[in-house]
Amino acid sequence: MSQTLQNHSGSLALNGALYLALAGLCLVVAVDQVKRLVQPIGPLIRAAAAALAVFLCLTTALLLLAAALLSGR
Repeated sequence: MSQTLQNHSGSLALNGALYLALAGLCLVVAVDQVKRLVQPIGPLIRAAAAALAVFLCLTTALLLLAAALLSGR
């Protein structure tokens, strides 16, 4: 392998590592900003999740009751 090609390959590896480091930094900043964005509406999200859980539990209970009544015939 020629010296020029070796230097170029090392440069590409260094650039790749730099790009990965910058991408990781951007992801950390993005996650932090999403946390700050969701923080004020967190209780609303938890309330909606609780309402959904109640709805799913009630629907499942009604379906199981209907299945029990229909299988008893």
